[in-house]
Amino acid sequence: ETIPLVSEVGKTVCHGDLDRRNFMLSEDEKLYLVDWEMVRLADPVSDLTMILTQYIPVHQWGEWLDMYGLQLSTNIYQRIEWYALMNCLNYIKKSHFEGRYLEMNEKILLVKSIYNNRIGKPTEE
Repeated sequence: ETIPLVSEVGKTVCHGDLDRRNFMLSEDEKLYLVDWEMVRLADPVSDLTMILTQYIPVHQWGEWLDMYGLQLSTNIYQRIEWYALMNCLNYIKKSHFEGRYLEMNEKILLVKSIYNNRIGKPTEE
């Protein structure tokens, strides 16, 4: 039921691998995004959630997105939740494969937090 949420949105050029190692600061203080081998046409929210899930504590997401200038509609917030969950699942798989179990467990806890606090979740009776 959530597929239309992400499949029917406009696509743009996205980096696909937003990681601190792919940002370079020049001597004149200009920030560059490098390593475009994962470039794709996608929902730009997918790139944003890579930053959120790696570097921003979940309780600060709203504040960070506000400073970023994103007007949070229900649709955008649900897409953030969807991509954040997908990104976390990919990080969990990669961390397990590489034997980084602490990182894997941190992402599992993040998945639990995002999932339990998502918009539109069924209420308990």
